[in-house]
Amino acid sequence: MRFLTRWQRPAVVFAHDVLMASLCLPITLVLTAGTAGTAWPAPLWASLVPTAMVYVVIMSIAFSAFDMYRGVWRYASLKDLRAILFAVGSGMALFALIQTVAGLPVAMGWRSLIIAFLVQVAALAGPRYLYRYARSRSKRHLLRGIGIDAQRVAVLGYGNRAEAFVRAANADLSLGLEVVAVVDLAARWGGARIHGVPVIAVPAASTAAGLFDVLERYAGRFDALVIADDPATSTWERVSELFREARRRTIQVKKLAPARTTAPGEDQTGLGDRLARLDYEDLLRRPGVRLAKTEAGRLITGRRVLITGAGGTIGSELARQIADLGPAELGLVDHGEYALYTIDRHMRGTAPDFAVTTVLADVTDGAAVDRLFADFAPDVVFHAAALKHVPLVEANPVQGIHTNLLGTRVVAEACRRHGVSVMINISTDKAVAPSSVMGASKRAAEALVRAMDLHHGAAGSRYLSVRFGNVLGSTGSVVPLFREQILAGGPVTVTDPEMTRYLMTTDEAVSLMLTGSGLCPAGDLPLGTVLVLDMGEPRRILDIATDMIGLAGLVPEVDVPIRFIGRRPGEKLHEALIDEDETLRPLETPLVRAIVAPPPNPVRLGRLLDQLAQSVMSKDSAASLQALRQLVPSYRPDRSAAPAGATGAADRRAAAGPAE
Repeated sequence: MRFLTRWQRPAVVFAHDVLMASLCLPITLVLTAGTAGTAWPAPLWASLVPTAMVYVVIMSIAFSAFDMYRGVWRYASLKDLRAILFAVGSGMALFALIQTVAGLPVAMGWRSLIIAFLVQVAALAGPRYLYRYARSRSKRHLLRGIGIDAQRVAVLGYGNRAEAFVRAANADLSLGLEVVAVVDLAARWGGARIHGVPVIAVPAASTAAGLFDVLERYAGRFDALVIADDPATSTWERVSELFREARRRTIQVKKLAPARTTAPGEDQTGLGDRLARLDYEDLLRRPGVRLAKTEAGRLITGRRVLITGAGGTIGSELARQIADLGPAELGLVDHGEYALYTIDRHMRGTAPDFAVTTVLADVTDGAAVDRLFADFAPDVVFHAAALKHVPLVEANPVQGIHTNLLGTRVVAEACRRHGVSVMINISTDKAVAPSSVMGASKRAAEALVRAMDLHHGAAGSRYLSVRFGNVLGSTGSVVPLFREQILAGGPVTVTDPEMTRYLMTTDEAVSLMLTGSGLCPAGDLPLGTVLVLDMGEPRRILDIATDMIGLAGLVPEVDVPIRFIGRRPGEKLHEALIDEDETLRPLETPLVRAIVAPPPNPVRLGRLLDQLAQSVMSKDSAASLQALRQLVPSYRPDRSAAPAGATGAADRRAAAGPAE
């Protein structure tokens, strides 16, 4: 029907259905005559004409009432069959009523009416499903006839999403897809078929190599594996393993994005738009990481929450997840105008049922921060404002120390003066055995927050640090850099072939952070606690580069070269999550643990912070770094770092908001 216009198709379908309705009663009479063992007399056949005309009129009205002409035959489905059943049933009931009340030339008994119902349903549904079947069976031959070889695809995931994918792939010729198998990891439906496609049962415990071997044994060679399982399922725990095995066999791996909502009656396939390459985030995602709303709600729900560095990667994700927990009011603070504008626009676009306040402020400006706390009166503060780009902070140590350490002191003191219930300081794994100014300043900030909690926590105000590694997509991190370099054709620059980093998706990190922080109101965290998130295993930067090149459908060192550029100032070869003098204590919250460490000396800490503040205010880099080394004895500056005292225009221009 592709040659018909949108106005002609309903007319042709209507004519077909009227023809089927006009044939229904004669076929029924033939069938009932055969069952009775006698033939209908000729006069009865003549009187059937007016009866059939009444029947056709009634059925035509019923067909129109149930929108049977909106359906597209090549997408015929159970919804179409349901419409046919309701339409024919309603029409048959009305016909029987008229026959009983008004009388018709040919009176049909209940047995004849039931047979007529079945004949009519078969006459309407049969051609629709035969047309769809013929279209799907001829698809591969049609593609080859026009010089296109269909891409052979296996679908991973048995269920509604897989069924919808197979149905849409069979229906849309332009996609050039031939689904050769559906993989059932639950191993319950092996041997079944979905729209003619075999279901292959593969035990969930099978290795990725074993899964591909089974697929190729039963379905032959295929070009792509489409993951149709919901992102919350355990299949995604194996996606990294599946991707690497597929790359070894030169098989593409794609994912099926969720379907967009469409109006009733519209074509809802949209398969071409939903098929996408995997992102690197997909290789890291852990389905078990979810926000525990009970714990986080104790901290957030009904409270006034303030976020510093709200325009950064962590700060903006905090705002999004906190919004779902029902705060009384949300305050967004950042030094960067555009970053603050972006998150403010996003929050207001979601139309929250609480007030959103945005403030341009520098966390190192004590007077501005004090006014902000007096006006907003926060109950909970998340301190995410920091300078986090290691080489930039190495080149601008005064500004890094000012923001990361003294800015934290300003915020913590404001929390104390204004009676904030909980302050959560966002830390980093670079604070462990720091080799950079950034790491050392964050380690000193942890000590400051611990001292505040030990001194004031018993009175009801809690101060907590949360330590974790890199998050994907943050400003200045390797993932967006590698994406940019791959799009440019390379080279992809890697510091060292053995360098590793802990990595986690931003939403996972924030979910765990909120879940762990939610233990504060319940009194489950000892005073002076630092929380650390379970980051999984560290990953080689070189592996990240090769994976991302493969995700782009390219071959490392063939399509995109990789260049090793050496470590930059302040960078370590490997990071750690705890220091030598620290131990871990498990918590009830999964993937979050507490660090047990010797308590800081508050008197010494305060004295050294005062000395450091004087050096920073005088822009004395050497004195500032010397004071930082006294504050953090484990700080071992990298020998390749920029010379101390290299304070200049770049140092003065460094932003006091988040730079991740």
